[in-house]
Parts: sequence; C-alpha cells; structure tokens
Amino acid sequence: MGSNPGVPSKKRSGSARRRDEPHTYLRGAWWWAFYGQRRRESLGTQDAAVAAQRFAERLAELQRPGAARTAEPARAALSDLAREYTTAPHGWTARTAHTTRLRVAAFVEALFVMGVEDAERVTPAVLDGWRERRMAAAGRATILRDESAVRAMFKWCRARGLVSVDPFAARPSLRTPKRRERRTVPTPAQVLAVAAWLEEHDELGAALSLRVGLSTGLRLDELRHLRLEDVGERSVTVRPESGPARDAWTTKGYAERAVPVEPAVCELARALVLWRDAPRVVRWGKRKGLARKHRSVRKSMTAGWLAKAIDRARRELSAQTPAVEVARFRPHDMRRLFVTLCSRAGVPLDVVQRWVGHADLTTTQGYLVTLVSDADLRAPALGV
Repeated sequence: MGSNPGVPSKKRSGSARRRDEPHTYLRGAWWWAFYGQRRRESLGTQDAAVAAQRFAERLAELQRPGAARTAEPARAALSDLAREYTTAPHGWTARTAHTTRLRVAAFVEALFVMGVEDAERVTPAVLDGWRERRMAAAGRATILRDESAVRAMFKWCRARGLVSVDPFAARPSLRTPKRRERRTVPTPAQVLAVAAWLEEHDELGAALSLRVGLSTGLRLDELRHLRLEDVGERSVTVRPESGPARDAWTTKGYAERAVPVEPAVCELARALVLWRDAPRVVRWGKRKGLARKHRSVRKSMTAGWLAKAIDRARRELSAQTPAVEVARFRPHDMRRLFVTLCSRAGVPLDVVQRWVGHADLTTTQGYLVTLVSDADLRAPALGV
C-alpha cells in the first residue's frame, strides 16, 4: 500500500500492510481514506487526482496543532458499521459473505454521494431517495436484494447498541406477497411409480433420491452432503460441514435439523449414501485404455441430472399406459409434496417449518400444493 499521502494507492483493497501510516485505497469505484486504526472515510470521488488533493488537505487539517482537541466527537460512521457487520462471524458461506459485502459497500458509497456519512443521519427520507436512485439504475430484483442486506445490517447493529435508531423500522419493505395459484404436482403414487421405473432401468441413484426426498423433505444438495453417521434409527439429520469458507457447505437456514421418519426411510437414506460414495471407474478421452477412479459421484448429483431422469421415466410410463399420464414435476417438488402430506396428516405447520428449515412460516405455507388427483392419495411412510 502507498504511504505517500499525495499518491493514491492503485491496489483494490480495504486494508493496509502498515496501518500506522495514513493512506488511500480504492473500494469499489470510489476513493477512500484511512487515518490510523479506527478512522476511515470516503473521499467522495472516483477521480484519483481529486482524491489525492482531498486526502492531502484532510491530512494537513488532522496534523494541525490543536486538531486533536477541536476534533469532532466520535460518531457512528456508516463505514464503521459496515465493517463491523461484514467482518463479524455470521456462519455465512463464501458466496453469501462476498455478495453481502458488495451490497453493503454499494449502499454506504451511495449515501456518501448523497452527503450522508453517519448512521444517525440516515432518515426515512434519505432511504426513499436511495431507493429512487437505485431503482433508476437497476431493476426491482436488484434493489430488493440490496435492501435485504442493508436492512439486516441495521437490525444487527441496533441489537448490539451500535446505533440508537433503526431507520428501516419506519419504512415497510418493498417486498409484497405474490398472489399465485397453487402448484399442481403428481400424487405420491405417481412419484413412486417413476422411482420404481428408474430402479428397474439401472437408475438407482435417481430412484433413491426421489424416495428419500419425498419422505424427508430434504433438498437435493442436502441429500448430496448427507453422511452415514447422520442417519439414525428413526430420524435423518443434516448438519453444516466445517472447513475453509470456500469448501464449507451449509444447510438450509445455516442450522442443524432432524426429521423424524420411519426405519424403512432410514434404510433408504443409508442406501443412497452408500451408492453415492461407492468407488466407480469412468473412462474418457480418445484412448480407450485411459480410466479414472472416482471415490464419489457427489458433484454429478445435480438438479439437471435428476430432472432428465424424471422426464425420461415419465415419457416411458405415459407411453406404456396412455390413459394414465404422469404430470410433469421437478426434484424440488418432493419438498412441496412432503410439506403438503405432513399438513394433511395433521402435523402443525410450525413443526413442518422446523423440519424443512424455513425461517418464515409464510414460506412453508407457500409450499402447500394441489395434487393432480386427491382420490389417488397414498402417502408414503412419513414418520409423523
């Protein structure tokens, strides 16, 4: 990092190797200044020459005799709050942490352009102005994601006493509940018929994924990371994996949860894990003699792989029995079927919410679907 106050650093970073010397750095597309361990502020420009001039003027003011006595009292700067929030341990994955830092940094820089540097000056009117500017520059989906990240930051800071007032508390979220018709999915009997066809045609992994997903409500990526020791006698548990941030994997909601099931479902889950981790020999390349051993097919267990297997089985079953056509469905519909069947079996929806790992009960309510033929309802063993 450059220690020369007249020449901004060209390295795109927010930290310095030598923090005992003042310097400038580029964050996003804006120049920032760093004065010691706890002093950071935006120079409010994208031009390097203007940033160097402003930095020199500000540094001369700070080094003026008596500046320390006449300095303004410490205030909750937005940059400090953003740093505290994004560097705190939240249990995020590397992708979530990266996108959250980008959205929070964009919000802080946008408010600096509007002349707001302190959290106490963030009023509902300022937020409305930020919304209008952001809406004009990006689509609605982008501003919804940006606002969710910033709203979570202020809520986190308010709970820890870093700010006295949460400005988002006085403004409702831009998110509005969507009114949409319930999704129509096949009956469990039709899903099990597809699974039986896949098993007969050497698609054991796809068949087990459908059966276990239907009986536990686990997502496909949770089945892909399921471990043998997490399958008990009458329950299946999913736990986040530990390790480096770039290699770690987490469950829905970043929490461990257990789903009660019948012993037969536990046997199916064990069979899926053993099939997934069985060593295989895959041949590739122009030379037929080349071969490569794979310890696991975890990476190949994607939604596209399972969707293709489902469509292939549906076409064959519909061709065999034209009178009974299997409705189109996707792997994630197993999760919707699980929620619907549990609700019809009398399980309280808040209990189902904990089983599937939803943070909001409204999300679980949206998973209630309509079956193609309710008269043909034959629920599998759900362990309820």
